[in-house]
Order: sequence, then structure tokens, then C-alpha cells
Amino acid sequence: MTVQHASPYQLEALRVATLDRDEELRVRTHLASCLPCRRLASEIDEAHLYFTQDVAPRTSFAVERRLSRWRRPLRGAIAGSLLSLVALFVVILRPHRDASAPIEPVFIAKGGAVMSVIAKRGTNQFEVHDGDALAGGDEIRFRLAGVTGRYAIVISVDGNGTTTVYWPFAGTHSAPIGAGSGVALGGSVVLDGSPGPERIFGLVSDAPIDAQPVVGALQRLHAAGPSAVRATTHLDGVPAAAQSTILVEKKTMK
Repeated sequence: MTVQHASPYQLEALRVATLDRDEELRVRTHLASCLPCRRLASEIDEAHLYFTQDVAPRTSFAVERRLSRWRRPLRGAIAGSLLSLVALFVVILRPHRDASAPIEPVFIAKGGAVMSVIAKRGTNQFEVHDGDALAGGDEIRFRLAGVTGRYAIVISVDGNGTTTVYWPFAGTHSAPIGAGSGVALGGSVVLDGSPGPERIFGLVSDAPIDAQPVVGALQRLHAAGPSAVRATTHLDGVPAAAQSTILVEKKTMK
């Protein structure tokens, strides 16, 4: 059976919330089970971030100096045109997707939020998938997609039972996040060298969440043993509208 992948234009429309309800549901359902399409969506998000933070401001500023009397409408038009080309640039520059690539699990709960993790090791940057091996010294950062809540917290428990609030780093409560279908959580953190499974949760809510009950739930999870840490994809008793999680195996890299 031929798999109908999501097109770059559908992913772009999903990002800016212009798909009708039925098509949005079909695309989101496909993304939940298709690694190549999730990677393409991630690349589109990265390209948007680059254009909005780097290219568009510089381009708008240069034109503004020449045509100051058209400043506001021209800036909006240029930024909009640049952003509309992002999906096309990604398609031109990226390798062709392999439809036979293995399917990776994505854990989606109520609300549909999906957390993605990007790691950096030396000069190599890569997307982390469930069960991947990471090492002490690796840098990681986070992005949330399908966000409907206003607050988020990213928190983990490692092989030693240590809980860490990764975002907002060392925070005591969840923090406000921007609106949109893809939200990059600012900053990155460096992993320590403690070995074993580390389960990371991204929790989204409509109101701030106190980190302490989440810490308690994670400590109880650790007490249940490494198998429980590897198998658990939902924290009970946590007041989050949506939960997303990923497991990493922290090892000593040769």
C-alpha cells in the first residue's frame, strides 16, 4: 500500500493553522506515525526560526532605510513573502525523504502536544528519538508542537533518581510559552554523566504547574525500577492538559 505523506505545503498550513478541521486531523494523525514527515515538519520549523530571527529583520531593515514612507506595509509584505517561501526552500535543499524509513513512536496525550528534542555533540546536531543513547556533555534543547496551553515545564528523572527541571531551568513552576503550532523553548542544557535510562516529560497546561508534585511523581517512578522508567509514558495525578515524553539512554560514549 502506498503511503500518502504530508506535503510541505500542508505542513506549512498546519503550522499557521489554515487547514480545515478534517485535513488538520488527517495530517496530525499521519505525523504521529511517520518519522520522515515529522523530520520535514521540524526542518520547516527550523527554517521559519532562521527567517524570522535573522533574514527577515535584516531584509526589512535594509528596505526600510530606502523606502521609509512605505515602512509598515512594506515590512509586513516582505516578511510575509519570505515566510511563505520557507517550505519551498526546505523542499529544494533537503534530501528526498525515504518512505521506507522505520516508524518511531511519538507519545501524544490529551491536547496533542508533542515534544521534540534536539541534541548537539561537538559540531554534530541531531534529533533525538525515543530510546536514543546520549552521553554526559551532550547539549539538548526542546520544542513543543500542537500546543494549546499557555504554560509548560520540561522535567526529567535519571538513572540515579535525580530529578531536573530542564525548562525553565531549575524552575519551581511551569513558565509561560508563546502561542503557535511550534514553540521553541529558549536555551539549552548540558547533560551530566549519570548512566541509565532518563525519562523526560514535557507538560503543558492552561495555568502554572508547581514542579514539586511532578518531582514526587518522578521519584516514585524511579523507585519502581529502570523497567518502569523505560515503559511509563504518562504521569498520573499531574494537572497537565497535555503530556509528551521521550526516553534517552545515557551511556559513556567511546
